[in-house]
Amino acid sequence: MQPVNKEIVSDAQFIVDGALYVDLEQGTLGNCWFIAAAASLAASNKALIERVVPPNQGYGQDYAGIFLFNFWQYGKWQEVIVDDRLPTRDGQLVYTSSTRKNEFWCALLEKAFAKLYGCYEALDGGRVHDALLDMTGGVTELVDLRGSVSPDKIADLLMACEGMETIMGAGIFKRSSRSETKLSSGLYSEHAYSIIRLKTVTHKGQKKLLLLLRNPFGHGEWNGAWSDKHSTWDDLSPNERNDQAFNKRDDGEFWMSVQDFVQHFDELELCHLSPDLLTDKQRGMVVKKKWKQATFSGSWLRGVNAGGSPMSRTSRKFWTNPQYRVTLEGSVPSSMVISLIKVTGKLKQQTNDIAIGFAIFKIRPGKEPPSALTADNNYEHSELVDKSGSIWLFRERALHFTLDPGTYIIIPYTLVPDKEADFYLRIFTELSASAGPVEEPLGPTRETVEVAEDLIDVLFHKHQGPDGKVDARGVQKILAEANQKEFGKAEGYSLETCRCVIAFNDPYVTGLLDKEQVRKVWKDILAWKDAFKSADVSRDNTVDVTELKGLFQHIGFNLDTTALHRVVRRYGDREGRMHEDDFMQAICRILRAYRMFKKMSNGGKMMMDLQERGCELGEREKAHGGGWNMFNIRLEVYFLHTLPEGQRPSLHCYLHSNGRLVSERREKGKGHLTFSGRGRGSEGEMLETSLFPGPTVCEGGTHLSLAVLPCPALCGVRYPIPTIWVD
Repeated sequence: MQPVNKEIVSDAQFIVDGALYVDLEQGTLGNCWFIAAAASLAASNKALIERVVPPNQGYGQDYAGIFLFNFWQYGKWQEVIVDDRLPTRDGQLVYTSSTRKNEFWCALLEKAFAKLYGCYEALDGGRVHDALLDMTGGVTELVDLRGSVSPDKIADLLMACEGMETIMGAGIFKRSSRSETKLSSGLYSEHAYSIIRLKTVTHKGQKKLLLLLRNPFGHGEWNGAWSDKHSTWDDLSPNERNDQAFNKRDDGEFWMSVQDFVQHFDELELCHLSPDLLTDKQRGMVVKKKWKQATFSGSWLRGVNAGGSPMSRTSRKFWTNPQYRVTLEGSVPSSMVISLIKVTGKLKQQTNDIAIGFAIFKIRPGKEPPSALTADNNYEHSELVDKSGSIWLFRERALHFTLDPGTYIIIPYTLVPDKEADFYLRIFTELSASAGPVEEPLGPTRETVEVAEDLIDVLFHKHQGPDGKVDARGVQKILAEANQKEFGKAEGYSLETCRCVIAFNDPYVTGLLDKEQVRKVWKDILAWKDAFKSADVSRDNTVDVTELKGLFQHIGFNLDTTALHRVVRRYGDREGRMHEDDFMQAICRILRAYRMFKKMSNGGKMMMDLQERGCELGEREKAHGGGWNMFNIRLEVYFLHTLPEGQRPSLHCYLHSNGRLVSERREKGKGHLTFSGRGRGSEGEMLETSLFPGPTVCEGGTHLSLAVLPCPALCGVRYPIPTIWVD
């Protein structure tokens, strides 16, 4: 690797006379799909390429050795910054280069794209539409040219696409065991091409549509009709034959008829900057609409909501998939375009074997819509309208539908259950519509049942201490004996579960329960046990984690996807099962977290997100001595004033819990420092964080102002936004 500035050429330039499609030449890396996409983008619209490749950069006086590029990533434009070091061999660029040897935007754009995907190797093999999606955020479409495809229909589609500024590319699939093999036609197999422009000519009295295509190699062209030296050019009028658009150089560009294009290419790849063209009915009379758009980010999580495809509407697993409700308003049918994108992360190979799709269900008119469709209610409340079709291994699946007014449920899914991936869903509607995820609010839905208390009273008096209370071991004995008396089985619970039960019912953190509290514990245990047994179809004291959502609903608590994911990851085993003892711990911690959240949010002193806290569900670093956890807490601290030269600010930080000092640290830094505190506290307790600037003052005598960014604790201990005192 060496800097491009002066070491490869003496007069290095970022861009020379504009970022043009003719600049791009593929190197030894098999990323023709990316080069073809970038060339198509540069050929289509100057503003589009300049959004990806900002032109106001270069090797001028303020040159800092870095370059900035922009890529669309699931609803947002992401800046990617790279330095100027490029792979070379014998002083020559190894990968993408420019036809103008002192120009480097092509190589640097490729480096930025490789950084986006993780490495250069990740760009070896891909599809044109994927790169176009990353460079535009448009809606992509694949058109299969194999089989009985009408050239006239493809011609109509191409003309409509050109009128709507759709960016186009094409590909030829593998023909042999060798990659990128040159065929007798002059074309290359397993290779992508840019479609630069279209041109209609009059040939022997008939109108004929020609396509200008470009090979990313910058050489190697089609040798059939309308190639550079073919006799078909002689049949044109002199004016058409001498048109400057028809250049005839060995530069990788060539013309061919739409008939030959359909015959020799396997796939047409389109990136629509507007969804208007995603319907055959519109392609003959395209009218640009103003679409309404709703977007959602989601995940398929194993054991939670990765329910697989709808093999049967009675499959309980399918209905665990994420659901989205869309209500189309108005009185006439209207268009809806659904785009489901698989979020690939940096290394796209991680999810390229996961097939995706979606199903659309319409809620029956006159029915009170359920909160979510399930295996039990979907026949009564909905009808299947459409699905996304065959297996789809590609990154985006986008389709157009014409739907009547009403309420619809869209269910994205993976072909195979328990395949984990993230997704990005876009819903475009022609008319006004409302859309949102189907997610039941987290919280209780009913009270626990009443039970007889005589048995618990007897057992409590047997095991209580001198203070009339029981600790965790006492609760463990009471529950074991109560199970033996009630069910004939001494099904005891672990000491850790009994500690969780106490924490849930012990508001003053004494570690003890009185008789009334133990009565409530037994009442809750019976309700939870009843729900657990109903889901334990194998009768082995375990449940499938995919049943957890319904199980929590059975006991009267709605659990959202985020919390459910944490429960499954913490308490489920490799086989996707959860034991009763673990379930009891989970429900205690969830209910306690919810109760603390409600209490905190009502006082007006702090707001925290229950999903983000996960305080009883997160990873914990166990300390020696039961019931206590080691915690780590980290704060990023920024001093907002400029200090006099040579002065270093100091910071004192104290962590208190229930009035008890658990950690004290003093740090010094220059403008920014990191405070890390470590201590020991009981599970779920609240930490009070106090920050005191030291005696250092700024110019003018004012004391330091602080900007504090709390980072998540690495344990189960909870903490609020720090309280800051400035003298």
